[in-house]
Amino acid sequence: MSTVGAQTLPFEIRSRKQEGLKRVMEISVPDHYRCTQVAKQKKKIKSQINMKGFRSGNMPEGLLEKRYGKRILKEVTSQLVEDSCREAFEQEKCQPIVSPHIEVKQDKVGKPIEYTVEFEVYPDIELQPFDDITLEKWEVTVDENDVERVVDNILEKYATLKKIDTPAKQGDRLSIDFKGTLNGEVFSGSEANDFKLKLGKGDLLHDFERQLIGCKAGEHKTFDLHFPADYHMPALADKTCVFDVTIREISMAELPELNEEFLLEKLPVSNGKLSVLRQNIREELLTEAEKISKEHIRNQLIEKLLEIHIFDLPTSLLERYKDSLGKEKEKGDIKQTEEGLKEKVEKDVKLFLLINAIAKKNNIAIDEKEVHRDIRRCVAQFPDAEKRIESFYKNQENMTQLRMEMLEAEVLDYIIKKVKLVEKKVNYQSLINKE
Repeated sequence: MSTVGAQTLPFEIRSRKQEGLKRVMEISVPDHYRCTQVAKQKKKIKSQINMKGFRSGNMPEGLLEKRYGKRILKEVTSQLVEDSCREAFEQEKCQPIVSPHIEVKQDKVGKPIEYTVEFEVYPDIELQPFDDITLEKWEVTVDENDVERVVDNILEKYATLKKIDTPAKQGDRLSIDFKGTLNGEVFSGSEANDFKLKLGKGDLLHDFERQLIGCKAGEHKTFDLHFPADYHMPALADKTCVFDVTIREISMAELPELNEEFLLEKLPVSNGKLSVLRQNIREELLTEAEKISKEHIRNQLIEKLLEIHIFDLPTSLLERYKDSLGKEKEKGDIKQTEEGLKEKVEKDVKLFLLINAIAKKNNIAIDEKEVHRDIRRCVAQFPDAEKRIESFYKNQENMTQLRMEMLEAEVLDYIIKKVKLVEKKVNYQSLINKE
């Protein structure tokens, strides 16, 4: 029996079943209590009705029952099921991990309301000590070669292209049309016209670019291309396709002279000095490297947390995540095999449960002021920032996702302060290659 406000809500949990994380309860609410609540609701509605031919609040009972009786009974029954279910959860000290499934078995007047509620609870997670965890921390060095590569990229950005008639070689710019087929059928992403390509840059597969070395402008070439077994598109992995390529034109880049005039015009932040430009580049590379290093620590930590914690995963939550990722896959946002998708779902669910368990035990929570500041940072560059903020707040899915991401970051930062970090020196280029 439970109390709701000044009213006593009587209910009985007639049976309880438990299997792993799954729970099933059979609950009943006595009919006499429902009848009392129906009478109160009728009285309330009667007092609010003004009907022609009757004084206010004096609609005949028969007419009231005819017009509103079924609706009142349905609403009261539904509310009693909802309230008694919630009170049963509190009484049993259990929290459903997703919305429970309720099935009303009996709701006829004259008999108790009877229903079953099926749900899953959060797993008991035995948290392991964090100070036993050892992670690798990259100490990144930036050398002159790293800086020089960025300088070269800057010059290439402002290069002028000059058409040439000589055979294509590494470093040349090509404009090409191409079409690829697999088993005679054109596949997604296999067609393009006037595609810009720098040979040797690696924008396309190495074996594709290699076929174009030595070709001349206007030449047409057909060749087989075998995709690697680990290619990011499973439908093409370890498959051989046929490509038809036409070289429209070949150009070579003429780089500008790196002098004070160029620096002042294109890169005024350098004050016209190459030394200032190089120092700015070095600092930017180190900042980028620091971000990559932190992400490396976080990724290691996540893998370690998943490895050392073993517990059951709720089927209902796995299904919810699977449905969500399945929709993203349909839209093309995720490109994974069914097996890969299943693995990702299990990993995401396990991490979600772990993060929440660690946050709860260590009283880690998200400051709503920080949430608001983070939203503002995301939309600050847009002229309609205020409208975007308002729209973001109205989208509960976005808000939930943002809070989850912020809580995860807070929890991981908390743990990183407690683990052992072993420094490893790496140079910037090898770090980028790892990425």
